[in-house]
Amino acid sequence: MRTLLAIFFVLIILIAIGFTYSFFGIYNVAASNPRYGITEWFLSSTMDASVKRHSQGIIAPSMDKPEMKAAGNRYYSSLCADCHGGPKVKRETFATGLNPNPPDLEKAVSDWTNPQLFWIVKNGVKMTGMPSFEANFNNNQIWEIVSYLRTLSHSTSETRH
Repeated sequence: MRTLLAIFFVLIILIAIGFTYSFFGIYNVAASNPRYGITEWFLSSTMDASVKRHSQGIIAPSMDKPEMKAAGNRYYSSLCADCHGGPKVKRETFATGLNPNPPDLEKAVSDWTNPQLFWIVKNGVKMTGMPSFEANFNNNQIWEIVSYLRTLSHSTSETRH
């Protein structure tokens, strides 16, 4: 009983410290200030687990149609390349001020399955600058973007590393 009571009080103290840290503005939310390692780990782990969970059950269409890749390329060039760059395209300078930095998709795409990429593009990712495209694009258009993303890494991998 004493152990449970001690654990309860420790949790209350930790919660109080967290609220104090937040309420008094001690945590620096400036994008120019790098995140703490533990914060980076927590947010990255949370994103990975969330995308994996919420993309379950999404069934990807065939990604091999040239017209699908071409349409995805047009969307990517106008909406994504400014932040992520691309083949022979540098990121715009404003993208270097984002925290976290947008991933280089030529490298990062191979870490995700097609359903996971679809979910990310459709829903966006909070606190990263990655917007949701759900309001402006239908599912077919989002799959076209995913089809083009696959060409960036020249990856056909369907598994997350």
